[in-house]
Amino acid sequence: MSIEDVWTGPRAEGYADDQHINWRVDGTEGVAKGTIGWPTGKPSTLTYASRKSTGGKWVSPEWETMWFPHAFIGVMEQLQHALESGEAPALSVADNVRTMQLVEAGYRSLAEGRTVRLAEIPAG
Repeated sequence: MSIEDVWTGPRAEGYADDQHINWRVDGTEGVAKGTIGWPTGKPSTLTYASRKSTGGKWVSPEWETMWFPHAFIGVMEQLQHALESGEAPALSVADNVRTMQLVEAGYRSLAEGRTVRLAEIPAG
């Protein structure tokens, strides 16, 4: 589940900004929830609990980096390098296709209530 409001901002003069992205995934053995710091620039958060790995207790790891802009720095640098040098980028189109296979496998897994292997998702 994703709940987001990243475009409307304050409703009228005098209201504090409430832009946010919150998410939650409920599974058969645990739950994960968090926030994505974009567009406010706040760090993203992750909290999870698992019957198997955490004994049902909530765990909240923290990182010094943020997915935005840090997740894009390498990708954009590689794109610029490829355009300037004519060399292939370190992050290939095939890598991006595999990422989309993972997303599609996740959707199918949710829809069918089972584990979906990446090999089940066509690459092109």
